[in-house]
Amino acid sequence: MVLSVWRAATLARGCTLAFMIAFDLIVDDYDTSGSLSPGPGPRDPSSSALCRRAEGLVTWDSVYFARVATNGYEYEQTHAFFPLLPWLMRALSPLFGGGSCGVAVSGLAVSNAAHVASAVALERLGTSILDDEVLARAAAMLYAFNPAAVFHSAIYTEPLFAFLSFTGCLLLARTRKNAACVAFALASLARSNGVLNLIHLAFDFWRSALAPALRQMRRLWGEEEEGGLATASFVFLARCVSVLAPTLWFQWMGYRTFCLGGGDPNGYYAANPRPWCASWRPFPNVYAFVQDHYWNVGLFRYYSPKQLPNFLLALPALGASVHAARAYVKGADEDATWTRKEPLRPFMFQWCVMALAAAAVMHVQVATRFLSVSPAVYWYLAKVGANEGAGTRKIRRIVSTYCVVFGLVGTLMFPTFYPWT
Repeated sequence: MVLSVWRAATLARGCTLAFMIAFDLIVDDYDTSGSLSPGPGPRDPSSSALCRRAEGLVTWDSVYFARVATNGYEYEQTHAFFPLLPWLMRALSPLFGGGSCGVAVSGLAVSNAAHVASAVALERLGTSILDDEVLARAAAMLYAFNPAAVFHSAIYTEPLFAFLSFTGCLLLARTRKNAACVAFALASLARSNGVLNLIHLAFDFWRSALAPALRQMRRLWGEEEEGGLATASFVFLARCVSVLAPTLWFQWMGYRTFCLGGGDPNGYYAANPRPWCASWRPFPNVYAFVQDHYWNVGLFRYYSPKQLPNFLLALPALGASVHAARAYVKGADEDATWTRKEPLRPFMFQWCVMALAAAAVMHVQVATRFLSVSPAVYWYLAKVGANEGAGTRKIRRIVSTYCVVFGLVGTLMFPTFYPWT
């Protein structure tokens, strides 16, 4: 019996969670701050075993998401974390007993369920875009066991964002454009890179409206064609605004809280305005300030000798990106011809933009999980692995081994608060 994608994804999440819990029990935390309670005050020692295991996995960025879900955006540095996941955690927390336990369990439930759903969405999206069910299934299976597995089981936004983005792309491919915009808008509430989904809307606008109009330039002088293009342009811009609106709203809420004093829980920021509040280039951007001031994110800021281990950690993901980009630009082999198919272009372009951002601007060691939500990564690797040739089996073995080893190391390092992001 062939294992279905949703069963494989469920199995992968179950195994990942089991390893995370086991390592959390066996290995002492590298730093006691890895076991911070997400809510006010210490953990209740009489809490259930489920609560203790779930709260033991609230480490790294998960602490911030749990804190926002519990207490809202108390401090400006928490505006590095977009609100959709904390909202869902807070809404579902009563189903799991409420308190810090309910927040932790609901966060884990959302992430793991979203990963399974995103694997199914990726398979359907691949079938629609690639017109190849076998390749689409292989890519979805690779995604189910991707090397960033630990972040797709922990309280992180990658699986939720992937589900919304993959679903939006699938709806767009099925010409359900308004529904796609809703999914993309929700993705923008989950992660800052949700705005990159505008790439898909732009390519769709070019393919469905602008390119045909340009090909019929002589008919554009006619009232009917001109009105058609104008209407399509207006609708395209409206959809773009709808996708951008959640991100802009999130920035405004930060400005209102920390610059105008609205919603400031203790009045501190009203009495001590932040330096970024006076910046209007192009508008006061709390997210940009937080990334720069608190998380040391900036152009080539990570390029220093001491960061070499982090570059080595990101090398496989960035190397695959360079290999795909080179094949696309060169256009001299079967893989390049495949990547040049029109429906694939926005996905390849989005992958390249994300890889450049990961290499030049972000903390480079996050490249693996950052790129784990790009469909083209799995399509390209699945295509390379499907080619006939003496080296194909070796490539498949290398990719499979890397995914398993990287994923297992993550399940050890992440819950025990060893350096692993």
